Amino acid sequence: MKRVVLLFALPLLLELIGRPAAATQEASWGQIKNRAASAVEAPAAKLTVSRHRAGGVNHSGQPILAFADQAQMGWSALKRYGDRIETEIQTEGIPAGHAVSVWWVVFNNPAGCATSPCGESDIFAAGNPALADVVGSRGQVMAADGTAHIQTYLMEGEPSTSALPYFYENLDLGAGQPIGLLDPINAEIHLVLRSHGPVIEGLQEEMLTTYEGGCTTNLDFGVMPQSQGECADLQFAVYVPPSTPAFADDGTVLSFAALAEMGSSKLVRYGRSVQAEIRTTGLVAGHALSLWWVVFNNPAGCATSPCGESDIFAQGNPARADVLGTRGQVVADDGSVHLSGHLRTGNAPASAMPYFFEAFGAGAGDITGLLDSFGAEIHLVLRSHGPVIEGLQEEMLTTYEGGCTTNLDFGVVPQSQGECADLQFVIFQP
Repeated sequence: MKRVVLLFALPLLLELIGRPAAATQEASWGQIKNRAASAVEAPAAKLTVSRHRAGGVNHSGQPILAFADQAQMGWSALKRYGDRIETEIQTEGIPAGHAVSVWWVVFNNPAGCATSPCGESDIFAAGNPALADVVGSRGQVMAADGTAHIQTYLMEGEPSTSALPYFYENLDLGAGQPIGLLDPINAEIHLVLRSHGPVIEGLQEEMLTTYEGGCTTNLDFGVMPQSQGECADLQFAVYVPPSTPAFADDGTVLSFAALAEMGSSKLVRYGRSVQAEIRTTGLVAGHALSLWWVVFNNPAGCATSPCGESDIFAQGNPARADVLGTRGQVVADDGSVHLSGHLRTGNAPASAMPYFFEAFGAGAGDITGLLDSFGAEIHLVLRSHGPVIEGLQEEMLTTYEGGCTTNLDFGVVPQSQGECADLQFVIFQP
């Protein structure tokens, strides 16, 4: 199976180890990557947060290199803002008349990558700990002299042109869940230029804006398309995030049954979002598990500290609480799961509050979502929906009552289909 996106940090060598582009051409891929890894300092365990929301926060440049031989083909600039990133690309070396699309390979949590800089395997890693996505921007047709000058941008939280669903459906890679850009300041960004070959009449727009537009044959990296229908990733640049301080907390995953330590977790707070990663054990293989954010936007309004279950349903909701879902996964054969998720302010995905109100008369059914990413108290809850029921797996992984006919007490492990219970949790106070 052909690989989809190559993410070795070759451009960084040119600046960080002082070798000209021509000198790198004789080095092997392995030598180049090893030198890159040793030359670039790994991201700190604590991630960074910038509260700048306007103006250029960071402006840097990197050469555009060819996948085929790492020769420098052009130059790029990347500007990071609080709510978007912008790039300008000047390049050559692709035949005139070829349709070229631009792809942002985004690692929102580079600390979750297996290598530094991030690599291709991090896009498709189980649980997506790097919160990676591959998002497209409109490209252009190469000029008659074989050059292109492209200016484009990517807004925070805009994954509509993600290629992840295509990779999942056609190549069985990753989980197919678009994420988009979550943290413009701290994400690691790889730019990829993809040729869709000579323009096909009636398909030009599709070729400039989608990963597979006009493609019937995917060539290896750096292999120049010669005919209509041939496509390949030809050029790239890599941008690691700037070094700044961080807001990240580690937490211990506990069982409801005995408050026993079951795993570990991390919560990272950004200006307008939070992201979490959980590794835990002690679950039943084959059970469907959903992940829930229990958010107390105003912890000062809670009756206790930390906040408790009664604060979710308190009259008037003084804690501004909500219970929000993130897609879970089926427990592995060894009883473990590795989950990651993100939640944006002003967004209330799969809130369970209306269900609690309608089914139990608890609370008022109001949906608040995440209002204050820095100030909220956040509890993560792992809920088992029991053995997977055929035809209901997606509902069991994404909704509070998916596949449930009996709600067991906290910590009671479901044994049969239809039984559900909250089994594990972790608490993050602001």
